[in-house]
Amino acid sequence: MVHSLPFDEAWSYYHLRAPYAAQTYDSVCEALGLSERSRILDLGCGIGTLAIPFARRLASVLAIDRNRLMLDEGCRRADADGLTNITWACMPAEEVTDTLGQVDGVVMGQSFHWMRRDLVLKQLAPMIREGGGIALIGPSLKVRTETTEALLNPILE
Repeated sequence: MVHSLPFDEAWSYYHLRAPYAAQTYDSVCEALGLSERSRILDLGCGIGTLAIPFARRLASVLAIDRNRLMLDEGCRRADADGLTNITWACMPAEEVTDTLGQVDGVVMGQSFHWMRRDLVLKQLAPMIREGGGIALIGPSLKVRTETTEALLNPILE
């Protein structure tokens, strides 16, 4: 019996999702203090809906998802755009550690609710450079910013 992962077939429907607003990327870059020299982690990246636009603005993107089919589609899309600054990795969010290197920020597009949130935040804390942060991105029109320290302190205590 072949066991499938959640979303094994979902990648082929992502083109039907509403895109993020164009200003999302500039807003996140401003809120997290990102520049063309920055490296971010897109956790639960799916087909690269965030990773690809951020790769056009930043030095590099580490795109992680637990579903190989999602990553394969993201890699195809990045290749079609000529992007070579995205590293794709297949692993659960809960297994992310600072052995993957430091990042200036973390973005998650409609994925955080699928994760063991307390564990993931503990794993991310040592990865994020001082002054960096986490952006949870969804279809909402509201913008809310908090420092990584304010977000992580209750969990790390």
